[in-house]
Amino acid sequence: MTEKFKVGDIVEAFGVRGAVRVVYESSDFPVECSFNGHIFWFNREGMASSWHKTPSLVLIEHPKKKVLKTVEFYVNFNKDGFYTTYTYEVAARHYRGDAVVVAQKFTHTYEVEE
Repeated sequence: MTEKFKVGDIVEAFGVRGAVRVVYESSDFPVECSFNGHIFWFNREGMASSWHKTPSLVLIEHPKKKVLKTVEFYVNFNKDGFYTTYTYEVAARHYRGDAVVVAQKFTHTYEVEE
């Protein structure tokens, strides 16, 4: 079973936004949240008390995880000022003719949200 609430989630309860600080393994109210410096606990369904019929805690969003991606490509620079890009070094070497001044490898790293 996947948990509805995870550490770092942005949540809302009683009209106030907050964040999930801890999700305990075993507890009647395992979801610990912080709202403007105040700590509240909820059960796994988001209810603040066992007698509540509807959840008080609402998930607004899971935090987006950022990862680094790296792209490598090869460029053949010609004497006449033109250039050609290749995804693979083998292709760049294969098409490197007499007019090519230099075949250069480039690497670009960027950050994306998953």
